[in-house]
Amino acid sequence: MNPEPVLTLALTLLVVALTVALTPLFIQLRRTLKKAEGLLSRLEEELPAAIKKLGNSADELASLAESLNHRLTGLDQAISRARVAGDHLADTGAMIKRALAPWVIQAGSIGTGIRAFLDVIGRGRRKKDQREE
Repeated sequence: MNPEPVLTLALTLLVVALTVALTPLFIQLRRTLKKAEGLLSRLEEELPAAIKKLGNSADELASLAESLNHRLTGLDQAISRARVAGDHLADTGAMIKRALAPWVIQAGSIGTGIRAFLDVIGRGRRKKDQREE
């Protein structure tokens, strides 16, 4: 017997089996590739606009950061000026207190002296009134 027809038959059956087995795979692969191609074309259309928007957003964020940095620098300067003004105010208050303290003490002493004088005069009148009664 000749092995050639048996091998030919086996090869034919193998090719038919492979075709039956691989056809759904190739069909699914073709569908997947079409979807991937559609996705890539859609990305090609939409991606430049999205990148442009992201670039604009990045520019706006950079501008905002610069503006905030400028304002914070101004705020630091204002706080520094307020601190200096507060220090000057505290120094002025201490100076006024040192300058007025002797006068306040003298005024208090004068007031005490006047009160004592009035008490003495008042006692003298009371004694005089008591004698007259």
